[in-house]
Amino acid sequence: MSWVAQVRQTIGAKTVAGLTKEIGPTGRAGRADLIVFGVALGLRLWHLGSSAGADPYFTLPSVDPAFYHQRASELATGQGAVAEVFFIAPMYSWFLAGLYALVGPSMLAAKVVQSVLGALTAVLLRRTGGALFGPAAGLGAGLVWACYAPAIFYETILHSCALQSFLNVAAVFVLVGSSGSQRPLARLFVSGFLIGLSALVRPNVLLFVPLGMAFAWFAAGQTTSLRKIFGPAVFALAAAAAVAPATVHNVAAGDFVVVSSSAGINFYIGNGPSANGQFVVPEPFAPWQADHPEEQKRAFATFAESRTGRALSPSEVSGFWFRRTWEHVKKNPKSWLALLGKKALLAVGDFEPGNSRSFAESRRFSEVLQLPLPTFGWVLPFAAAALLGAGRSAWKTMPVWGMLVVYAVSLLGFFVLAHYRLTVGPFLALYAGRGAALFIDWGRRKDVAKAARGLLVV
Repeated sequence: MSWVAQVRQTIGAKTVAGLTKEIGPTGRAGRADLIVFGVALGLRLWHLGSSAGADPYFTLPSVDPAFYHQRASELATGQGAVAEVFFIAPMYSWFLAGLYALVGPSMLAAKVVQSVLGALTAVLLRRTGGALFGPAAGLGAGLVWACYAPAIFYETILHSCALQSFLNVAAVFVLVGSSGSQRPLARLFVSGFLIGLSALVRPNVLLFVPLGMAFAWFAAGQTTSLRKIFGPAVFALAAAAAVAPATVHNVAAGDFVVVSSSAGINFYIGNGPSANGQFVVPEPFAPWQADHPEEQKRAFATFAESRTGRALSPSEVSGFWFRRTWEHVKKNPKSWLALLGKKALLAVGDFEPGNSRSFAESRRFSEVLQLPLPTFGWVLPFAAAALLGAGRSAWKTMPVWGMLVVYAVSLLGFFVLAHYRLTVGPFLALYAGRGAALFIDWGRRKDVAKAARGLLVV
């Protein structure tokens, strides 16, 4: 079965058919898409080929990738169905399980499919950037993501960020197009559904739903049409429909949890007494007690139950750690504010803080990652420079800056990990592509003042 069919199985045939129609080749735009897709896929496959024989960890996943691979392998053989509340959001395991059911538990096959998703993400960015900022900016955005070194790395290991980046960008692409579509409600439904699927990968993207609803309302203009009335509701209901299978599963397992029950634990890891801005196994646990997700779930639940003196449901365990964290924050407000500053610096720095694979260490084993490719420290400055250029109304770019806000809040509210931050990258790439296009335009018009201000920002 082709990779198109595998993607259909993951996010729905109608959605993929719509996206395929949207990004199909049409003249110059089609050639640009093919260039972006070819560069992105070529670099990712080259990276896989060069790493396969050199990287000693190529077939040895650890921490989250090890959990996902094991879980998906069990599900693919019909042995992994459990009646417990989801501790980790299930969508990425389902995605891998669907692939493994077709080709066997092949990590290489998963990496190739994710490479294709990464290349499609670059094409969708080119299209989105072209619609918002013009063809040059769109091409720049697509090429930035095609060559973005952290994306090449994380899209070729078993991390959920590859799938979520694709779903988020697809959702924004469809949402941006809804403002000028003859079938806006259909596009709003598809976009909301994609956001819901993304929430099944990592639930923090649900923070985007109110922004998506606001965009749907503004995009309808100054009318009282059915679109203005029903558009926001359609977007929200579609997201809820996508999330519903996980919620129903959890309720059937005995607890009302929307997607997964790990939020309180992650909040404690990111803001408790041991927090340093990155992932760290907190006191009172030893690293080997609460590193792997399954070990983490048991250790934190056992501790919470020992303190409360009774058995706790997963949502009660999460609530226990939320309360414990807030108690610490209230007692130490100054140190918590300093911690937020530390997270902010980590969030905008070039360093890629990991907990399962080291991006910096892995560069030694990849011919591609040793190339002078763009990293976060290069993309962010050009994205910032783009803000100097004259832009459209804020609501028209709301889906893009809305995603940046959602993930900035998530990183500061919890902790900074490279594969969490990767989902910010596509939307920074949009602004970076715009920034590069602005520099070219300023150069052509010999606008020294704007070019100087842009260079100062960079």
